[in-house]
Amino acid sequence: MIFYTDEESRTLRTAVYGAMLLVSHADPGPVLEERFAGLRALANLSPDLRLVLGSARPSVPAGTDEEIDCRSRPR
Repeated sequence: MIFYTDEESRTLRTAVYGAMLLVSHADPGPVLEERFAGLRALANLSPDLRLVLGSARPSVPAGTDEEIDCRSRPR
């Protein structure tokens, strides 16, 4: 079993759920289809990673697409 620090676990959760969120916003298709695709992808992760992802709620940015995009750009 792999052990991750709290910071590493937070980073993994934010990256995985953030990627799923970005894909669902980028694709104009039905959100439900994107949700199921994300769940299928999660099912293919290693048991260690699934454990990390399920251990706490992810921290994803809040706001409109434009606000999030502006905050993520380098200044």
